[in-house]
Amino acid sequence: MIRIAIVDDADVICESIENFLNKFSKNNGIGIEFDSFYSGTEIIERLKNAYFDCIFLDIEIGKKSGIDVSRFLRETLKNETTEIIYISSHRQYAIDLFDFDPITFLLKPIDKEKLILAFKKFLKRLKISEEIFAFKTGRELYRVPLKDILYFESCDHKIILHTGEDNFEFYDKMDRLVSLLESQKFLNVHKSYLVNSKHIQKYEYELITIDDGKVIPIAQSKRKTIREWQLENDIEETGWKF
Repeated sequence: MIRIAIVDDADVICESIENFLNKFSKNNGIGIEFDSFYSGTEIIERLKNAYFDCIFLDIEIGKKSGIDVSRFLRETLKNETTEIIYISSHRQYAIDLFDFDPITFLLKPIDKEKLILAFKKFLKRLKISEEIFAFKTGRELYRVPLKDILYFESCDHKIILHTGEDNFEFYDKMDRLVSLLESQKFLNVHKSYLVNSKHIQKYEYELITIDDGKVIPIAQSKRKTIREWQLENDIEETGWKF
């Protein structure tokens, strides 16, 4: 699921961008979750504990401008992975904004074709970086290669990311991670576990064993799905009962 923030003090602009992108995403099988914000102060507060893949950002949005938001994102949070697409009625801002590495600058009134073209550029960048999982712990942004992730564990409203060497805790929902990573061959074997199939050492009917020796249960409701996945991927199973 792609997370998009739209920041503009005119709700009609937020609605039109969301409608255009919703139609495009549904026609192309892309899952998007939208949040709209009507001031720079509002989005800055949200960025302290939320991550967005892309922000459509107006420049003139009250006390905290789009430039203030960009500076907070890039310099304070050290977030270089969230993409920015600027929107404004004034062309003169364009040159000043490229220090923040935006995808592009869209003039109002927003042209639908140019909006979709900008979104396609974002998707292309996302595709290039999809081998990286990005998340926030406090104000720190981490980027972990997917190949290094053994599994995710849900515990006490937090997610624990397990690698071969380090573990990281952050706030997120397991359902969102499942949707985000299933195309990367992460298997939701249990409501509390999302496992990188590349690090599964042994499959059994009720259990799997990870490269680090961790044994994880396969929920009864998941066993048929996991079995079918193994057959589709020609993976040898051990100890299956029928």
